[in-house]
Amino acid sequence: MDEQPDLPATDYTSAYYDPPHVQWWVLLIAFSIAGLAISLSLPNRLAVCAQSFAEEAWGIYLCQWIKRIDPDATSINWLWATVVTDVAAFLLSIPTDRAPMIAFFLLGFRLASMICFVVGIYTIRAELTRHYREKEIFPMVLGPFMTFFFSFIYFQYHLFDISDYKLRERTVMTDN
Repeated sequence: MDEQPDLPATDYTSAYYDPPHVQWWVLLIAFSIAGLAISLSLPNRLAVCAQSFAEEAWGIYLCQWIKRIDPDATSINWLWATVVTDVAAFLLSIPTDRAPMIAFFLLGFRLASMICFVVGIYTIRAELTRHYREKEIFPMVLGPFMTFFFSFIYFQYHLFDISDYKLRERTVMTDN
């Protein structure tokens, strides 16, 4: 993963909400178990859609948290657009007597879903980086390659470190 610079050595208290305190590997295991359970219990076409929603649910939760720390954040709009286009693509993929036009719209919704998701994760990346560099003065570095391939798990990897640091600082301050 990207090497993270050292965190500031100053006393730290924040007026902002702490990030979700979940280890990245717990999130990965949860996604894997949910994906396995969904694929074993649902038909193939529905399973693919449900697995996508499971991952997008964490993304929406993360975007809700970002919206709490930055009311001007727009990442949640991109994630909801991803969900809406996923639902539209799923509904169009239900077997019927397909006309070529339906296949064209299905392809369009799938493409729109992918575009909305990619724009959404890079918007989250920009919002997190901006917040932690400008408002909380944490030297957060999020690489574009890791963002593309690991998105929410990669974000959680960094957010857990920040959350853990804040928790330790708060504990030290209350002990003194």
